[in-house]
Amino acid sequence: MYDKIYHFPEQVEQAFSIGQKINPDLEYYRNIKNIIVAGMGGSAIGGDLVRSYLAGAINIPFYICRHYRLPEFVNHDSLVIISSYSGNTEETLSAMEDAVVRKARLACITSGGKVSEIARRNGFLLVELPKGYPPRAALGFSFIPLLMLVSKLGVAANPEKRYPGIDTRP
Repeated sequence: MYDKIYHFPEQVEQAFSIGQKINPDLEYYRNIKNIIVAGMGGSAIGGDLVRSYLAGAINIPFYICRHYRLPEFVNHDSLVIISSYSGNTEETLSAMEDAVVRKARLACITSGGKVSEIARRNGFLLVELPKGYPPRAALGFSFIPLLMLVSKLGVAANPEKRYPGIDTRP
């Protein structure tokens, strides 16, 4: 764990590189009314950080779901971001199934597992993370690509424009 923490700056650089490659279909994600990040433990913490970081800039509700089922308001106008580092988290897979049934728009952030298989099979946006980290030590991977995805969707003001004196690059 010490090694993972010591090399966190390199993880941030790698996560930024992964985030730069995210190319969402802006037409598919157009007019979303809310964002829900479905995840557990370390995989959900990135969502907590993005929500806090964008608190004054995001113009739609941003919710973190740590349950088997999504909130009742989720529908075809919702973006559900499935965040499961392993790709096999039971609660997150259940929330993913719930999102599909409700015809929500999906995006997935994972290092593999069933989430990756389902995303590929259904053509969902898939952000693939490197394997080999305990989820609690993969914070850069759960935070930065998610922040960059939300930014690319245009539902939040660019942090560099909000705080011009702060360099937000890794």
